[in-house]
Amino acid sequence: MELMVNRLELLLDRAKKCLQTLSFVIIVPSAAQSGKSKSRVKMFAAKSFLKMIESQFCRKHIILKARDHGYKEASQHLRPTQFKESQYDTSVIILSTKNLLNDVIL
Repeated sequence: MELMVNRLELLLDRAKKCLQTLSFVIIVPSAAQSGKSKSRVKMFAAKSFLKMIESQFCRKHIILKARDHGYKEASQHLRPTQFKESQYDTSVIILSTKNLLNDVIL
């Protein structure tokens, strides 16, 4: 995830320097912000997650609470229902060179 964040930051920085508007919407599991995790994977995921939400390009961070939302998974055709309730909080992060949220109602 860190490579993705670095690449997005690079592209956003280039677009900003060229006075271009560029936006990304990233949907990822919310990284735990409290407590110390012993898992290296969770540690690196939290680092990348924090880098996104602390970025100069972060325009909005929305947290969807677990069990208040769901999704369709890849094996939806094998399940009795297409919708699967989420077990974890999910973050929707909007990164943009411009504050476009004045034009969008969230």
